[in-house]
Amino acid sequence: MVADYTPLLFSASSRHTGPWPVLEVTGEIDLATAPRLQDHLIEAINAHQSADLIVDMTKVEFCDASGLRVLVRAQRWIQRRGGRLRVICPEGRLLRILRITTLTRLLSVHPTMEDALADECAPCGTPSYSRSPALRTRAG
Repeated sequence: MVADYTPLLFSASSRHTGPWPVLEVTGEIDLATAPRLQDHLIEAINAHQSADLIVDMTKVEFCDASGLRVLVRAQRWIQRRGGRLRVICPEGRLLRILRITTLTRLLSVHPTMEDALADECAPCGTPSYSRSPALRTRAG
């Protein structure tokens, strides 16, 4: 029996929300699509001429280690430029993976765009999930 292969869906688009450039990512991030995510991250930062970036992963259905690696690289690259990376990731499978891998300690992870934008006083790398009393108990 031959397996039916369906290409993985991935897309990314950038825009501005207030002073922040935002990269909205949709679909699945894996070994095949992670390089495209990296290209979009670099393009978004260069296009908006900003060291700061919000990555909205609300519509990401799957992300493996290669996608997580791209986010960590982006975090380091942006920090070296003096900027801040914020990741929007609502409750669900992807947030669980970020917690299990302890990336919520490295990345500034927020449940909504509003939370990411309101978190102006947070130091880089301090996720809002760890500061929120309601979410702290679920972070386990």
